[in-house]
Amino acid sequence: MTLVAHVKELLLPIVWILLAWTTVSPMIFIYWCWRGFPKRVSQSDSYTPLPNYAFGVFLGAWFAFFGVIAQGVSASLVFIPESWGRADEYGDFVSARSAIGEVVAFFAASGLFFLLAHWEARKK
Repeated sequence: MTLVAHVKELLLPIVWILLAWTTVSPMIFIYWCWRGFPKRVSQSDSYTPLPNYAFGVFLGAWFAFFGVIAQGVSASLVFIPESWGRADEYGDFVSARSAIGEVVAFFAASGLFFLLAHWEARKK
């Protein structure tokens, strides 16, 4: 068995775990927005930070929302020809449509999380 085959064999479970993580995280995040974010038991009533696993859920949900928004924006930019773009440093062609979609998706996903965080804080 070659080295490449060993690396593929080792990376495949990691890829499946990351895919499952980005699939389940948005569902948990939406549930938390609906029912309220979990609270960590602390000695102080004035500040109760989120549990440690919440950051992983937020990060997974952000990546999932980013991917969905990027594909949607790229698909909606049909008026930009696919031939517009440039070659990156590796020589691969990057279309302007996908680059614009990724930039818009980055700010849209970040803005969505910012608004949801402030919406959660206002509910209190």
